[in-house]
Amino acid sequence: MTLSQRIQYFPIPRSRSIEFALLGVTVLAGCERAAKPTLPVFPVQGRVLVDGQPPVRAEIRMRPKTPLKDPLKRSVEPHAFVQEDGSFRVSTYADKDGAPVGEYALTIVWPEITEEGGEDVIGEDRLRGRFSDPQSPIAQIEVDEFDNHIPDIELTTR
Repeated sequence: MTLSQRIQYFPIPRSRSIEFALLGVTVLAGCERAAKPTLPVFPVQGRVLVDGQPPVRAEIRMRPKTPLKDPLKRSVEPHAFVQEDGSFRVSTYADKDGAPVGEYALTIVWPEITEEGGEDVIGEDRLRGRFSDPQSPIAQIEVDEFDNHIPDIELTTR
């Protein structure tokens, strides 16, 4: 007796097969809507120099002046990392997606980064915390519903 002869087939009525197909479509459609709600974000970019040089891999934090009303009540704090040329593009929910509309205080931390065993090790702030206090920010900006370009920021450590 072959395998196909041992298996009993139970025919599914046509109405049931349609129900199964609709169930599959419903499940797939539900997966498409699984994205979490977010605040609308708008592009924000700028450039920063410290003593005339780009602080590569420094982190820019945008501290909201008033708490942002995230739909899921998450803490939202846009941020960016400085590139080789001193430029940065802000991220909130995804890489370089921008920031929600609002007023912000900008701060910067530039850690010493070393590599040990193939891993980055974050060290002390090269700026010694001088520019990390939102009460005395490196800049104050307002993000609106357009492409937002922050004027160049030039900091000195001397």
